[in-house]
Amino acid sequence: MDGAPMIPFIFASKAGIKMERKVLLVDDDPDVLEMTADVLRRNGYAVVTAQNGTEALEWLRRDEIPVVVTDLRMPGMSGEQLLDAVLQRHPDTQVIILTGYGTIPSAVEAIKKGAADYLTKPLAPDQLLLALERLFERLRLEEENRHLREQLARQAGDAVILGESKAIRQVLALIDKVAPTDATVLLQGESGVGKELVAKAVHFRSKRRHKPFVKVSCAAIPESLLEVELFGREKGAYTDATEAKPGRFELAHQGTMFLDEVGDLTPAMQAKLLRVLQEREFERVGGTQTIRVDVRIIAATNKDLMDAVQRGVFREDLFYRLNVVPIYIPPLRERKEDIPSLVEAFIARFCAEMEKPTMTVADDAMQVLLDYDWPGNVRELQNVLERAVILAEEPVIRARDLHFLFAQRQATPNPTVFSLRHAEMEQIIKVLKLTKGNKTEAARLLGITRDTLYRKLREYRLDPSQWK
Repeated sequence: MDGAPMIPFIFASKAGIKMERKVLLVDDDPDVLEMTADVLRRNGYAVVTAQNGTEALEWLRRDEIPVVVTDLRMPGMSGEQLLDAVLQRHPDTQVIILTGYGTIPSAVEAIKKGAADYLTKPLAPDQLLLALERLFERLRLEEENRHLREQLARQAGDAVILGESKAIRQVLALIDKVAPTDATVLLQGESGVGKELVAKAVHFRSKRRHKPFVKVSCAAIPESLLEVELFGREKGAYTDATEAKPGRFELAHQGTMFLDEVGDLTPAMQAKLLRVLQEREFERVGGTQTIRVDVRIIAATNKDLMDAVQRGVFREDLFYRLNVVPIYIPPLRERKEDIPSLVEAFIARFCAEMEKPTMTVADDAMQVLLDYDWPGNVRELQNVLERAVILAEEPVIRARDLHFLFAQRQATPNPTVFSLRHAEMEQIIKVLKLTKGNKTEAARLLGITRDTLYRKLREYRLDPSQWK
């Protein structure tokens, strides 16, 4: 082997997928093996060799090797028999068959079985290198496409909107109508109702679904940083700008930009956003070159933007640019019939994530969830159920597993009004905690008999021992 520099063994695709260019050579002639291996190593391939099919299968058992190059005619296990074994035991491994002119029909038959390619002897090095280059490029593209499909499926799965209420059906109908277009969408609703979920649903039902979905929280980033975050910067734009940086609008090119809490933009940023909406162009901070982008805008707010316009704190022209297709997402308290399906989905998800057995929700617990007004909307429901799954000691979530919900609401300035049944259960839990589970003392403080307390404990499925 000469002193030529080695090409790295790793291919990196545009999607960041890495694949090792590793090849297993199989030939009963050691001189052919060494010569072929030397050629491949000079061209950046990691090579292992075997002089028969049994050795080759042992290599494949010990290591992941994407490509096997094998002679067709070998003593003992033939190349065709090796192909059959590889297809059965290592279906992701690709096989290239080497054959003499007299065995071309056998090679064609191997292709029909599932071999990736066949090459004829005497073998020219360039011929093998070209076949391997094409095969590894195909494998890279297949892996990249698989990765992108999985990523898209995960993201699209995150955009599943659950519910059977009339309000949610109206939201879904609007999504289906607006998604195929490039119209700007304004999502309105309280915090926690799922505005980002709706934004993703629009994106993943659109023709831009294979392109980026880029989110910016306008309320979370200080104005001094927001301009750079949205529009990018040039090197030297300010003291710490040691290199150029693309903004979110550039990153979202040909995709969707989700501007969350757009009602919190300052007047200066409103003007800059208006220009992008009108002209689809901007300059980076510290730059003079105009950058044009093809971006679909979805904005969201929990504020009354029309009221903000009337008060002079939000630009009227920007409001009308954003409000092309408004979608209002109602709070959870206005669509409580959706709670059971949301509960089922969240619990299944958390049980899977925590590797817990599948849990169900008892009727008394479901009634607690239905009676609650959910000021934090779906986000609060999600958090409550995650906590309940963590704390529950049985595969059934009961009302007692949600006792923290009552205490949580009692600590707020405007506690939710519950039914008498749940107020009674809350009071019993409070007294049991105070008495450290002493039933006699709890009955005395509650002003009821022990028999009545026992009946209530059975009714609410409360276990006093958990507070001892």
